[in-house]
Formats: sequence, C-alpha cells, structure tokens
Amino acid sequence: MDKNGFRVYLQERNLSNEEIDASIQLAERFIEFTQDTDIPGSDDLLNFSAELIETGDNTVANYYALARYAYFTDNHEVYIAAVDLLDGAEVMDNLYQRAEAVLGTQRRDVIFDGVDLPQLGLPNEEKVRVTQVVMSRLVDSVAPQECEQILANSLRDLDEAWYRDEVSLYQECTSLDDFLDKNAQNFIALLEMLRDEGKPFFTQFIDDQVVEYLHSLPMMREHNGLTLVHANPRDPESWNYIFTLWDAEMNFPHFEGAFCFIGHSHQPVAVEMDCDGTVNVIPGETFSVEEG
Repeated sequence: MDKNGFRVYLQERNLSNEEIDASIQLAERFIEFTQDTDIPGSDDLLNFSAELIETGDNTVANYYALARYAYFTDNHEVYIAAVDLLDGAEVMDNLYQRAEAVLGTQRRDVIFDGVDLPQLGLPNEEKVRVTQVVMSRLVDSVAPQECEQILANSLRDLDEAWYRDEVSLYQECTSLDDFLDKNAQNFIALLEMLRDEGKPFFTQFIDDQVVEYLHSLPMMREHNGLTLVHANPRDPESWNYIFTLWDAEMNFPHFEGAFCFIGHSHQPVAVEMDCDGTVNVIPGETFSVEEG
C-alpha cells in the first residue's frame, strides 16, 4: 500500500490528521480482508461491508474512506460499489420520520411493523425488499393526500448550496426554456470536462462513448407506433408547449402512429382527434394502451 501517496491524496482534500489516519487504517483493513484477491471487486467490497455492519464500523466516514482509497488506486469497480452504498442511504430513515410527522406515531408504527430500517452498508438489493414492503403498506392503508404529503418533497439530505449555480443561471435566463437549454449545454460541458480529467459523474466514469451517446440522442423517437417527444412533435427543438386544444390540433399531423407522448407541458391530459379532424379531451384519470 502506498501510504504516503494516499496520505497526500487525503491532505489535498483538507481532511484532518485524525481523519487521514483513520482512513489509512481502514484501507489497510480492507487490503488485509482481500489479501487473497489479485484485484478486489464489488463483491469483495460488499463482503467487507457486511463485516463492517457486524462489527458496528459501518459509518459514513468509513465508506467515504473506502471510496477515496478505491479512487486513489484507480479501482473503479470498488469505487462505484462504495458510492452506491452511500447514495441514498438516508432515504428510509427520512421516510420513517416523515411518516410519523404526517400520520402520527401509532399509524407510522403500523406501516413499519416488523421492518428493520436498512443499516448503512446494506446492499441495494436488500434495501429494495424493505422499500417494497413499506410502499405497499402505504398504498394499502394511507390516503392518497397523506401519501403525497409524505413523498412530495425529496427524502434525500440535499444541501441547497449544491444548487446555487443552477439558481443563479435560472435568475439570469429570460425564460424557463432558455434555462433548460443552457442547463443542458452546461451539463454536456461538465461531462466533457470529467471525461478529459478521467473523473466520474457520481458512479459513471465518463468516456467518449458516453458523450457521443448524449450528443446522438434524437429530439423525437418513433417506436412500434408510439411517438416519444419531450416538447412537441411539430417542432421539437423549439421547446414550444402544448397547452390548448388548438396547440394539440396543430401537432397531430406531425407524428405517425396512433399515439404521441409528450412531457414538456407537465399537465396530465389525454387528447384525441376524430376522423373529421375534431380535437377533444378524453375524460378519465388513467388509460391503458393495448397492443394491436
């Protein structure tokens, strides 16, 4: 292990001497745990995580240390596995607290009866099983309005300071469309920078293939009689909205097949055009599309 190199790496991230020493010790423990493996992988990280849980050492600081050591040693697989264990680890705890605030302690306890809140470091596959149980109980026993109160806001611990650049950009733009366009351009530029520096975007290491894929994405796609477009089929790049029946009528001639799905307007509604060209809103809250 390159202790001095790892120490310098951690010093560059402004960690205290105590945090650096603890990170090095944990890295040495991980190396010893995987000593029979030429190059540790994600399974090794998950097995080591199980040991950390068993010994009560499954702290946020320790998982950060593992991620940093993996990044330092260019072990992308272990880095991604460590970040995966950290990402969203707070969600179920926050859901538990939000449920109490909305439903009260007694009803919250019914929802979580027999459910052990996921410990930090638990594999995502096991977290999913817990989430499925809790969400099924919410749907079955909680009113939709209460569910909305519980789930409407993010269950993540997100610092508003992380979004200052986006807020400033929005304030500088002349419209929402202007903001979305510039924000997309900034995102591509960020990915290109990460590609050039060999750095990841969360758990995705960026290469030419990723950037080229994003550049190649079409504004509109036809698939099995369905048209998918974000803004509108008439002029996808204009980012114009479909708000009125007249807007819808102008767009019907510009897609093939029976159905067109859009998302730009953010208004859940279904519209149809009759054989005589009349455009109407289809009543109802839910719809199904059947093959044929």
